[in-house]
Amino acid sequence: MSEEAPPSIEQIREWLTHESLAKYTVMRRLRWPGRKQAVQLLHIIDKTGGEQSRKHPTPHRHYHWVTRMFWRSRRLYEAILFLLDVAQPEEAAVLARSLFEDSMRLMELDEDEGKRDARIIWWMNDSIQRSFNLQKEQAQCLVDDDLVPSVEQLEKERASLQKYAARHGVTRYEKFSSPKGAAFRFDRRDYYSYYAWAHQATHGNEGFWFVASMKRARGSELLRAKTTDALTLNAVSQFATQAMFDSMTSASSILGWIVPEEAFEKLAEYAQALDDGQLDDDDLDDDE
Repeated sequence: MSEEAPPSIEQIREWLTHESLAKYTVMRRLRWPGRKQAVQLLHIIDKTGGEQSRKHPTPHRHYHWVTRMFWRSRRLYEAILFLLDVAQPEEAAVLARSLFEDSMRLMELDEDEGKRDARIIWWMNDSIQRSFNLQKEQAQCLVDDDLVPSVEQLEKERASLQKYAARHGVTRYEKFSSPKGAAFRFDRRDYYSYYAWAHQATHGNEGFWFVASMKRARGSELLRAKTTDALTLNAVSQFATQAMFDSMTSASSILGWIVPEEAFEKLAEYAQALDDGQLDDDDLDDDE
């Protein structure tokens, strides 16, 4: 049997420039207001995190979880920017929801130093339990007794953590506040409204299709593959950028890092770009 010849470069180029595919190829990018400043802020975050983490080692082993929250925020932020580039703000909101949660936790750790250790160590203890539950579910799904986690090992890890906590003066763990409670306390209630919508987007409820669909005559519905609505793109990008900035400044305060002045300047430039920017549905274009 002869193998089919691979498509030529000319064929691929013809496919990608065909009118029916022109708006949906990943080779094209959406120009959304503030994109340049958001990407520049990401570069500042990378530079700051890299340089400052080398200059200021974590003061205690459990502070490693603060750096984890910070770097997870950064990873989520980059993924969000990519999804906005390809006109997928609803999908970006799914990730922004997690980014917002991390930012609220970091802000809470920064605000209350007296309960900081108790909250971090509670998070570590919760992670031990979640890891155990994951292994248990994997063993059940794969019907493999060799994967069944040891209850004795779980209790051993918990006991070890409890001794570690006692050495740091923590006799009682402290949970983080709910995202809503933290948002209201830290004057982020406007962004919590975006978080509530992102919750809908995460689960594919009606809120997900608020902009991505359109009712038509005779009860039919148009479902869009892309969302180029300027208000939606701006809302998600602003939601994510503020959360990322909160994560960076809070983690820096906790870990003794110095946030460069250019980061604050870039956030102000980003906000101005959103105010000045205009976006039309036809603004899909190469932006490399």
